[in-house]
Amino acid sequence: MAKTNDNEVGYEVEYNTLRAEILQNHKNCLQILGFAITGTVVILGYAFKSEEPNSNWLFMLPLIVLIPCLFLYIGQVAATFRMGAYIRVFLESRTELRN
Repeated sequence: MAKTNDNEVGYEVEYNTLRAEILQNHKNCLQILGFAITGTVVILGYAFKSEEPNSNWLFMLPLIVLIPCLFLYIGQVAATFRMGAYIRVFLESRTELRN
């Protein structure tokens, strides 16, 4: 595909950069989810094995992992949606990058 305009080249570079960032956000979401699941399982495993008489509070500890992970996950997904909307509104309307 021959480039006839510097703007088209700039749009394609911007599109590819945003696409790479969206893919990185997707990988980050999977890592956050994996960390949340692993942390929760470890804490609950310890809570079930605990022989202490007042260990009921241990079952609340997974929230220490889950709540921050939830905020991180929501932030990554929101950033992905914003980048996707930017691509759709500003880049796809100007060029033919819909492959």
